Amino acid sequence: MKFTIWFVPATLYFLLVHGLHLSRDAVLERRAKIGKARPRPGSPGRNSPARPSQSVNPVDDTFNRMRNHIFLGETRNSKSGRHLLSSFCAANRGEKGECNDESKICKFSRKTVWDDRPGGYTRADVETMCKAAIKLNLPGRSTASFFVQTRLGRPICVTHLVAKSQNSCFPQGVNFRKDVANSGGSFKIGDHCPPNGTGDDVDKANRKRTVDCKDV
Repeated sequence: MKFTIWFVPATLYFLLVHGLHLSRDAVLERRAKIGKARPRPGSPGRNSPARPSQSVNPVDDTFNRMRNHIFLGETRNSKSGRHLLSSFCAANRGEKGECNDESKICKFSRKTVWDDRPGGYTRADVETMCKAAIKLNLPGRSTASFFVQTRLGRPICVTHLVAKSQNSCFPQGVNFRKDVANSGGSFKIGDHCPPNGTGDDVDKANRKRTVDCKDV
């Protein structure tokens, strides 16, 4: 009888203490499993698609940094950038120049622009030509000009300007280059241009068109 009285409380005490420990261990183990399964903040879940690796294309990156300069220009200077006829004339209503009706390139004083009126070049066309020049000029440590193809089927000279303040891209000359060919000829597509590009004066009188910015 004495043994029974002593044994029952002891057994209950043992079960109570060790049962609590077992329950606590089970809880900790469960929490550990949940922690492993739960994704960390900002990380993709188990069923989330893997994020693609971010690679920077140097040609795209270079052009994107000068895009607004080429198409829209600089607010502090109405003649800075703006290598489209429409954007140049919008900021310089009093300017007059000459356009080559064949190559669709215009010249104002010391500035050349792409003619983007109907039948001329689009922004996408200009981007394609500029990227071709940028790619030929990699790694782009200094200014250089190259013969690039146009959507009109004839090559022009395009300059990739490298400067500390603002890089740029524009036509070097207003004419098509007659002796550029994909094979043979004096020059090939991708070759460096001569210093005067394709010439600052329209090569044929019947191709010359006067342009007044007030009319654009």
